Amino acid sequence: MTELRLPVADLTAALVVRTDRTDPAAWQRLLAELRRLPSTPLHLVDDPAWADAEPRTVLASAAEQEDLCVVFLADRRTMRSPHLALLALDVAPDEDRPEDLDPAYYQDLIDQLRADPPAREFRLAPAAVGTVHGNLLVANTDFDELARWAAESPDGVLHPSS
Repeated sequence: MTELRLPVADLTAALVVRTDRTDPAAWQRLLAELRRLPSTPLHLVDDPAWADAEPRTVLASAAEQEDLCVVFLADRRTMRSPHLALLALDVAPDEDRPEDLDPAYYQDLIDQLRADPPAREFRLAPAAVGTVHGNLLVANTDFDELARWAAESPDGVLHPSS
């Protein structure tokens, strides 16, 4: 099996990778939703080579791109969701991983990270892609905070007004 590589993405564009190809009509509805986003450039990867790719596979390829902070997956759950809820994956390296910190200086932080590790993924409505991508791009908020907001939503999906 050949190694999958994502095309180099423009940092200002939200990277959306289609991994489910079972429902072309749902994909078209998702594209229509995404294209309605004001001022949000998109980088869409609609390559059959990515069919059924696992999130960890997409993350491994995305992590090769410097400064990429998030990738959005259009997976099977997306296509079956009434909201077409994409899966947001945290690409940014964990700067505060417990194993990377000096316990002499950061023991409290190490303990906190081990007790409550930051979220690495969450679901979001297509209409929230621009806001999420933009806020992460300029470090206005962090991924874990957005994931917590999604988790607090009744349906577990981050919506634009969440």
